[in-house]
Amino acid sequence: MAPALAARYVTERWASLAPFVLAGAREALPESYVARRPIPPKTFAVFRANALAMLGKRRQHDERGDEPLGSIRICDEAQATAITDAVDGAGLVLDSRTFMPAIVRRWAELLSATEAELSSELDQLRFAE
Repeated sequence: MAPALAARYVTERWASLAPFVLAGAREALPESYVARRPIPPKTFAVFRANALAMLGKRRQHDERGDEPLGSIRICDEAQATAITDAVDGAGLVLDSRTFMPAIVRRWAELLSATEAELSSELDQLRFAE
């Protein structure tokens, strides 16, 4: 998949992806942040493989275009298993718990962020008021 198309996918699906990202980072988030901001427990993202494959093939050399993007489902582990079983594993399944805690910890370390600063950055990430 062309980088511009991947960026478009993330941009246009951010409303679904932001809670998934934060749910995976939960163990690394400040307690005060988790106490005041509800974070859903849905850490799995299931991408339809055929939709991603077709996007990648069609857009391999031409990054322009506005065709519909493939679907994504944000869910818990049981639902992710049921979905992938139903399509014989033909999908991309990501568990944000496997990578987000390390990203948030490193981010906070590199920024030397205080708890308040980290909370502010996380709110901007999720476009919270």
